[in-house]
Amino acid sequence: MPVVPNNIDTDNTNTDRRGGGGESAGPATAIAQLYSTTTLTDAESKVIGRLNFTQETRDSAVTIGLTLFPNALVGGSTHAVHIHVFGDASSGAGLAMGGHFNPSNALHGCSDATNKEISGFHFGDLGNVQISGETAAVTEQTWQSRSLSLFDTSSPGFVLGRGAIVHELADDCATQPTGNAGGRLAQGVVSVASSFSFANPDSDASPEDAIAVFQQSSATTITVASASSIKGAIVLRKHANVDPLAVALQISGLQPHAQLRIAVAAAAAVAGEEATEAICGNPWLVEADSGGSIFDCALDLEETAKTHVSTVKSLHGSQLVLIDGSASSCVGSKILSVASIGVKDSSSTVIPDSICRIGSLQNQENLSIFAIGSLAAVAAILLFLLVNNFRKKFIYTRVGSSSEEKPTYESNS
Repeated sequence: MPVVPNNIDTDNTNTDRRGGGGESAGPATAIAQLYSTTTLTDAESKVIGRLNFTQETRDSAVTIGLTLFPNALVGGSTHAVHIHVFGDASSGAGLAMGGHFNPSNALHGCSDATNKEISGFHFGDLGNVQISGETAAVTEQTWQSRSLSLFDTSSPGFVLGRGAIVHELADDCATQPTGNAGGRLAQGVVSVASSFSFANPDSDASPEDAIAVFQQSSATTITVASASSIKGAIVLRKHANVDPLAVALQISGLQPHAQLRIAVAAAAAVAGEEATEAICGNPWLVEADSGGSIFDCALDLEETAKTHVSTVKSLHGSQLVLIDGSASSCVGSKILSVASIGVKDSSSTVIPDSICRIGSLQNQENLSIFAIGSLAAVAAILLFLLVNNFRKKFIYTRVGSSSEEKPTYESNS
C-alpha cells in the first residue's frame, strides 16, 4: 500500500517542503532545464540549455541567467525568451505552457536594452538573446526582475512551477500579446535548485493543479526499466486545506510487474544516480501491470486526507523522482527519472478527466462513498414510487367490526 510521500506534512504545522519554513535564509536558487521541443527537432528531446534564478533576500531582485549550449541553435540568430504561466511539459511542442506569465494584466514589451531590467510589462517578458556565432561558444544572457519572487508564495510573481520558453523568432517588443516570436523551440519548468526557507509557505488557496511530466529515463540497463524510455505524467490536486490530496498517474516503459518508488524531492535529483536518504523519505510504492505500465486515476495514499499541505502550490518547483523499487531499501537504489512539479494547464489532456471518470480526481474512498450514496438514493426513490403506485391501486378497508380485511379497488374517477 502506498504511503504519504516525504516532504508532505501530516500534522498542522506550516513547514515548507523546500527548506524548512520561517523567514528567508537566502540566497534562493532555482533552475529551468531547457528541453528541445518537436518544433526544433523530430528526434528525442534533449537539454539545450538552462535558466538559473537567484534571489539573495525576499526583498531583492531576482537575477535570471540564461545559458545555451554550443550548436543548440543557429549561430547569429536571435530568439525571444519568456516565462510562461504554466509549467506543463505534456505537449512536445511546448503548447501546454500557455501564454506569458502576466498576473498584473499588463501589456507585452521587452526588458530595458541597457540594464536588462524587466519592468512595466508581463512578469515573464525577459526579452531577446542573440546566439553566439562561434561554433564552440556558449551563449549567455542575464536579466533582473523585481516582479518575480522565489521566496514568497503569496507574491503574484512567485515563479516556482512556471514554464520557460525559448522561441523560434526574435520578440518585436510591440505585437500584443506575444511579440510575434513564433514557435517554441525549447521548454522547461522552474524548479528548486537548493534548499531554502519561504516567507509565506502555504499562504493561500490555489485553483490550479500541479503536474510532473517524465520525458526521459536514465540508463536502460536498470532491471526495472524496459528498453524504451520511461514516460508519463503525475497530476496532483488539492485546492484548499480541507481537500484531500488527490493523485493520478500514468507511466509507461517499465518491465512487466516492476515495482517503482515515487518520492518528492526538495532539491535537485539526477537520473542515473543513487537515491539518498534525503530523497527517499517515505516514497509511494506502486507496481506496473503486465504491459509495464501504471495507470491509476485515484492513487490510494494512506493518511492522505489528513495531510495539511494547504494546496499543491506549496509543491510547485519541487521534483517527483522515480526510483527502482526492486530492492528492499530505497536508499542506494537507482533514480530512473526526474520531473519538476509545475502549474498544470487546465486544458491539458495528458490524463483526461473523462478517462479517469472522476472530474475532481477524488481519492477512491470518496468515490466509493459517493457511489454508495448514489445507489442508496436511487433505491429509495424506486421504493417510494413502487409503494405509491401500490397505494393508488389497492386500499384496504375494515368491514364492520370484523377483523377481516378486504381489498377494494379504487376507481380512477
